[in-house]
Amino acid sequence: MMSVVSVCYEKGAYYFEAEVMGIDNAVVESLFENRREVSWIQRKHNLEKIGVKLKESSFYDL
Repeated sequence: MMSVVSVCYEKGAYYFEAEVMGIDNAVVESLFENRREVSWIQRKHNLEKIGVKLKESSFYDL
């Protein structure tokens, strides 16, 4: 599971966005995810564990 999280950060599937909020203009960072890309990374990881290899480009074919 940790390797999936690591790959998600490396590929940009998890990312932070900063937003100015409140009267005091505090900057708040929020974590977001690209659900489609996270799903692809999880699927690829699970299939590779059972010996199935996928092409990198097949993410864009979904």
